[in-house]
Formats: sequence, C-alpha cells, structure tokens
Amino acid sequence: AVPGLKSAQVNWTPSGSGPAFRAYRVLRSPDNNPENGNDAFVGTVSNAATTSFTDTGLAIGATYYYWTYVCDSNDIWTISTNYATATTVPVVLPFTDSFADAGQWDTTGTWGVDTNAGCLTDSPGGDYTNNVNTTANTAVNLTGAARPVLRFKDWHRLAVNDYGYLEVSAPGRAGIRMYGVYGARTNWQEQVVDLSYYKGYANVQILFRLTTDGGGTDEGWKIDDVQVTDEGSPALPVPFIEDFEGGLGNWVETSRWQTAAGGYLGAAAAGDSLERITPETRSYFSLDGDFNLTAMANPQLSAWVKGSLGNYSALNLEVSADGGGNWATLWSRSTESGNFSSEWQRVQVSLVPYKASNTRVRWFMYSYYSTLADANVFLDKLTVADAPPAVGMLAAVPGLKSAQVNWTPSGSGPAF
Repeated sequence: AVPGLKSAQVNWTPSGSGPAFRAYRVLRSPDNNPENGNDAFVGTVSNAATTSFTDTGLAIGATYYYWTYVCDSNDIWTISTNYATATTVPVVLPFTDSFADAGQWDTTGTWGVDTNAGCLTDSPGGDYTNNVNTTANTAVNLTGAARPVLRFKDWHRLAVNDYGYLEVSAPGRAGIRMYGVYGARTNWQEQVVDLSYYKGYANVQILFRLTTDGGGTDEGWKIDDVQVTDEGSPALPVPFIEDFEGGLGNWVETSRWQTAAGGYLGAAAAGDSLERITPETRSYFSLDGDFNLTAMANPQLSAWVKGSLGNYSALNLEVSADGGGNWATLWSRSTESGNFSSEWQRVQVSLVPYKASNTRVRWFMYSYYSTLADANVFLDKLTVADAPPAVGMLAAVPGLKSAQVNWTPSGSGPAF
C-alpha cells in the first residue's frame, strides 16, 4: 500500500483464477482484523489484469489496513494471504497553505475556505452555530527538524463562553493546547508556536478547534498563511544577558509579549499584556537558540520577575537539555502558591544538571480553568553564566555593638 496525503494506492499480485474470475474486492479496516465488523469494502476491480486500487477520502496521518478478496463466478471468495498497511503521509517540511482550497486539511462541521477572504474559517457561510465542537486538522512530518516552528495569521470574533483552540499532538507524544482565542480581535496578527517538543516525530497533528455553547453566535475564527518550517537553532553566547533594551529579537512566540517601560535594571522589560489565554491552554515564551554549557563549571540562570496571575494560573521557568524535546521545571509560581509578587523578585536556579551542547530555556504561562484575562507578568535581566567562586569566611571579630566579618577574595575576575 503506497500512501498519499489523503489516499492510499493498494497493490497486489494477480490471482491466476482463470476464466471463473469475476472481481477483486478491496477491504479496508482501522485494525489488523479483517472480519470484526470495523471494516468496509472500498473498491471492486473487474479486470483480472488490473492489480491496484486507489482509496481516497482518507484522514491525514491515519493508519489503515487492506486485504484483497478474489471472487469467482461460483461466488467463492478467497482473502489475500497477507495484508498491507498504510499511514497517510503527513506533509514533509516546509508546509505552507494560503488556502486556495482546503485540500491539505480534514474538516468537521462547517470548517472550510472562505473564498472571498481566502482563508480557513469555522464559518465560511456566515456566523457559526450554537453547541458545536468542530475541527480542521492536518499533519506534518518533523523528522530531522532542529526547531520546527508553526506560523499563521488569525483574527476572531467569538460570543461569550465560545473558544478557539490550537491543539498539537503525535502518536506516543502528549497533546497540548498551545494557543487559543476568545472574545474579539478583528485585526490580523501573526502567531508563532515552537513545535520543538514534537521534533523527530513523523506524524504530528495540527488541529484548530471551535467549541461553542448555546448563549450566542458570531463571525468566528479566521486563519490564513499557515506554515511549518525548520528555523534551526542558533548558538547563544555565554555569558548571556537579556535586558530587553533591544526588543524581543532573541525570543520565539512573541505574539503575546511586548517590551514595556520600567524594567528592573533598565528602561525596558518584557510584558505579556498583548494576548490573553483561553482555559486549559499554555502560552510559551522561548529563547531562540541553544546554549552550549558543557565547558562551564557551575552554570546558573538568574532573572527578575514581577506581576500578577489570573485565577487558577501559573508561570513556569523550564529547561531542556536535548534541544527542546523534553523539559524540566526549574521554578514555578501560581495563584495557589500565593508567593508571586507585584514587586520585582530575583530568581536564580542551577543549570548544572542540564549541562549539554543544546540546552534551551523557556517560560510558559498556563490557565487551568478560566480565561487568563487579569494576568500581568513582566520579565527582565535574564542571565546565563558561570557562578562566581565562593569565598571562605575567615573570622567574625566582635565589638561592643558590632561585628567585623572577614573573608577571602573571590577570584571572580573582571565580572566581579
């Protein structure tokens, strides 16, 4: 079976059944059991010399199993001695779609192309309807990608308690809601999503979902210029200092973030006030590059943070020692922990357990149950560098109401 994006060509050897031959019949199943009720005949070939059939209308990135029956004029059937399996082909990078049609997508409900606007939308014929859960889905092959990045433009106008989600998943890899919309924003804006968590996986599903209640309808969610490309990962220098005075050029996924006045140590900081987070959705802010920490003795990460979090939400600092495939939490604050401050506070964590040639760092915010509309988080002076040598305490010499503390020099060099 030779797979395509939404099809599979099934091939077999001739049967040699002679003049009694009547037809080949092709059976398709979602599993490897041909007679358990989950299968369907998808094609009949009446020419004994024809030994292939193309099955169309399949789901992208799905696996199918095929058998071929030989049927003769006596109505005796013989099933093929083995089966063929095919997983419809996810798109190999680069993937691009400006939506002349929806041929690269599987859709449910009313999702389709708005031919006037030239975009993908949940409601190409007008307002969406109440009480729906509809999707548009495609799949990409991220095998060999260093930093796969999804980019698209969107705008939305949704009624109260209606939400749009971007969901990413892969067989053997957890699914994540990596972006979401609610309310209204009717100017087109580019969204950037780092897919490094799924790099190396050959069948990565990218799904846009609209969920609505019965309270009202509106124009919906419009999506255009979708692309997934491998943007690589440049080497970041160490020591590394990000003070945001030069903007957000060192970062991926900047659509939620902007530079803000009033930094801790300078004029600027990074603030998250552009976009809000839908329920049960993550929002990432990742450094665009890898650190090589292998030659460092005691690498540390420090940063300054302040702000407020919405109800049932969290801010995490994470690190990956394999170029973004797996992540560990270095530091976390949530509304439940009650220790996130509106005043600048310093964070310092050790990177010693993550000394690798492709160490990555990111922040992410998460909303558990409700829209994260009242969060206001700021970051400044993020540093990755070796820790200065510790001093030795020589003595503390007491006085009547004082103490003189003495120590050895630190030997920290010009960075002191």
